[in-house]
Amino acid sequence: MPKFEYKTIEIKSDQGIFKVSIDQENLDKLLNRYGAEGWELTSSTPLSNNGITYRIYFTFKRQL
Repeated sequence: MPKFEYKTIEIKSDQGIFKVSIDQENLDKLLNRYGAEGWELTSSTPLSNNGITYRIYFTFKRQL
């Protein structure tokens, strides 16, 4: 039976008075780096307050 290890990372959005954003280019680079290291994205979980997402948790797995 295969065994896996897991990793969870937290991405925080930039929050200003009128701005809530996540730098998509840097996020793509980060996700591609993990993919190149053999990690597979298994889930993403947003945390929101009053309809505004301020954090996203990404969980990855890779076979040992």
